[in-house]
Amino acid sequence: MKFDWKKFDGFLLFAAGATLLALLHPGDAAWTPAEAETVRLALEANAAGGPASPGACGAAGPAAVWLTQLFLLFTSDPVAIASAVTVAALFGAWAALWRLAGIFHVPAGPGAALCFCSPYLWFYLRMPVGTAWLVGLSLLYAMFLALYMREGKAGAAVGSAATALLMSYLNPAAILLPAGAAAGALVFRPAEFRRDRKNFALGAAALLLAASPALHTALFRDFSLAGFQYGFREALLSARCLTGFGFSDRFAPETGLGWPGMLLFASVPAVAFLVVLGVAIVIRRVRRGEGNTFDRVAGSCALTLLIGLPLSPLLFPGAGGGEYGAVFAFAWLLPAWRGYAVLASDYRLFGRLLLTAALALELLFLLDFSRQIRSNAGGASESFGTSLGRQWLVAGRLAAARRANPDLRVEIKVDRWRDRPETLRTLLRLADETELPPAGEYVGAVLLPSRSGCGIDLIFLEKPVEH
Repeated sequence: MKFDWKKFDGFLLFAAGATLLALLHPGDAAWTPAEAETVRLALEANAAGGPASPGACGAAGPAAVWLTQLFLLFTSDPVAIASAVTVAALFGAWAALWRLAGIFHVPAGPGAALCFCSPYLWFYLRMPVGTAWLVGLSLLYAMFLALYMREGKAGAAVGSAATALLMSYLNPAAILLPAGAAAGALVFRPAEFRRDRKNFALGAAALLLAASPALHTALFRDFSLAGFQYGFREALLSARCLTGFGFSDRFAPETGLGWPGMLLFASVPAVAFLVVLGVAIVIRRVRRGEGNTFDRVAGSCALTLLIGLPLSPLLFPGAGGGEYGAVFAFAWLLPAWRGYAVLASDYRLFGRLLLTAALALELLFLLDFSRQIRSNAGGASESFGTSLGRQWLVAGRLAAARRANPDLRVEIKVDRWRDRPETLRTLLRLADETELPPAGEYVGAVLLPSRSGCGIDLIFLEKPVEH
């Protein structure tokens, strides 16, 4: 049987390339105080012999702590945990996107490539805890939403509500997603909405009740006008989650990103154009009564953004940051996917060239970014810092030396570890539960920033010779 290259979805190659790149070198993921806090809570809960209490999780999502507890039952290696989380999140994202393509009757390649080639979403999918799950669940939520918009069946609505509930235990802002779905049902499925309005009301009450353990600690926590302004800005900036806009400033390695980082800016207007085109197409088709399932879902995504972006920082201060892009990933992705589908149907060559160029620039950037963080052991910003693998290597060597000499004196000259010592302490606790190679006897150790890159050097002071 002869293979027909004309029918092959070439955009799948971009998505597959970005996926494979995300799976390489899991130790190059970020390890910040937020990740350390989640792992610390998981370790303490496991030591206590039960799941962590939602009220004791603070800013960390309870579900992130619970999932980390589960992984810690099998391994104390944070790099192995990061790898497993990435694999699970990527599998869920691929499954949801493939199912969405079947529901919309469009090729899966463009949507998958827009998702996985996005520098922000690619980076989030490599996070050791929390954020990676949000990306996969966000797309799973979109799948259930699409099923409801196509069939109007209660089972799909229950599936979307259950997914939003789980997401709310990762980030409380996700509890607003069903509000966007309800608005979409009211606009695009009015007959079914009127028929099921009592069920919607009961479902909303049940959803809020089930989510209350996660919500009550986050609702209006540490609210301030300045905090709301910052949170609202971050919510609006979630629009960049499909592009690389501002990525270099947030995660760039110390040595800079070179010419691929400069070329990345050329892809931003192309992706933004697809998002705007998708929303415009949905409005026009719905007004003409020509809307299909894809239009209804993309329109519901736009309504979700209109409701969720202003309310999230108001109701849940401190729950945003980079995670807004993960929570609302589907709401930005589907309008862009819809925009490309229409553009490619009317202007096939132009549409394919536009998206191919944008994806090529993004994938080239990801390749260069991966090379840079590999050689520099991380990035230079507060959002990245030294990579997980380098920090874990240093912590393992230090823990082995402490086993040989419990009175080992450690001098920390790394600002990040000196100011926020919990990141090192958590890694040392993990290392204490890991089998380590024996170390020599030393009287002291000094932790220094690497002379180049973003790594950390560990210098041991040998035990003095007795005469």
